[in-house]
Parts: sequence; C-alpha cells; structure tokens
Amino acid sequence: MSNRHGSFLPSYNISAITYYYNPISPNIQNTTMIRFLNAFMYLCDIEKYKHYEIINLQNHMLIFKPHAPYNICLFTTFRCNASCENCCIGCRPNNGLTMSLEMMKHYIDLCLEAYPESITRLALSGGECFLLGDDLEAIIRYGTLKGLSVDVISNGYWGKSYRNALNLMKKLKEAGLKAITFSTGEDHQKWVPYKYCRNAAVAAARLNIPTHVRIENHYGYV
Repeated sequence: MSNRHGSFLPSYNISAITYYYNPISPNIQNTTMIRFLNAFMYLCDIEKYKHYEIINLQNHMLIFKPHAPYNICLFTTFRCNASCENCCIGCRPNNGLTMSLEMMKHYIDLCLEAYPESITRLALSGGECFLLGDDLEAIIRYGTLKGLSVDVISNGYWGKSYRNALNLMKKLKEAGLKAITFSTGEDHQKWVPYKYCRNAAVAAARLNIPTHVRIENHYGYV
C-alpha cells in the first residue's frame, strides 16, 4: 500500500509505533527507511517529545521502545453542547457518559503511582469539559496540588459574554490552570459562534494564560 509520502504505511497501537512498508525493491537500504522515519517523526512531533526510541529493523518493520509517559489526558465526558459532523469521538448533547470527580482523581493517582518521575502534565478534554461545572475547577485544583501542569480543551461556548468568560478564567487560573486550547471552525459554527470563542480566548490571553486556537475547515485543522 502506498500514500503520498511513498510506499510506507504507518500503523499505530496504544503502547508503541511500528512502521510497516512495502519495499520499492528487495534491496531497499535501511538508510532510506531511517530517512523516511526521521521525516515522519518530525511531522508527528515524535522526536520533539522523545516518546520512542528506535531499536532495530526486523522483517521490514521498525521496532520501537516507548519511553515513559509524561502526560495524562482524561476524556472527562463524551457529552458536548455541539454535534459536529467531524467529531472524532462522536460526542453529542445526549451522550451522558461522564467521569465523576472521584473517578478522575482515581485515574490521576493511578498514573502517578505508576510513573511518578515522568508525568508532569494533565490535559482535560472531552466532549466539552466545561460541562463538568464545579468538578472542572475541582479537578484542576487537584491536579495542581499533585504537582501537574493542568490545561484544558474547549469550544468556548461559555464565552457568550466577555465578562462571564473573564470571571470564569480568573477562577480557573486561581485553581491552577496553566493553559487552554480552543477548537472552532466551520463545523463548530452551527453550535458555537466565533464571537463566543473569541471572547473566551481574549479573556484567557489577557490573564496571561497561554492560549491556543485550533480552527478546523473542510481540509482539517489549521
């Protein structure tokens, strides 16, 4: 099978990455494979975060040794105020699967017990994690008390009023929030107007909270 990068087919699993390929010729050099891998690792930021170490090449497969994880990412809920067609998780307003506060604390403790030296970050996602209400502030505070840098991902629906967005951001910053990422774009517009996301993003930025905005269109994210 081929893709636009050549005759290589990336394949992922939860604990490691292997790159399967169909050689252009039986005598393809390992150096060619390594050059391709280095380029792909750069595109995927694998090298940046040092997640994987190349062990060797066996039977046309690159073998990786995963490094210790540095990040906990909790999909805190599958409920979302939006119903975007391109949602990769299929989140909807009527999807009630949501972690309790105690469940979130449990998984944080479990991860820190397993990797106390390497884990430094907690990312809270969804769904729309701001639908957690007071539990969002509580889990940010808990993660911070555990020594983690906590960030969240949101569509900014709560930015209908700039003043309300500013007050909410002040409260979460006081709880320990270190960064926030907003998702918006063409699909989101049916549910959350740009203005709401703008109000929320400006409020966060003015409080010196590192703020990122991801804008999707029909070609992906920009």
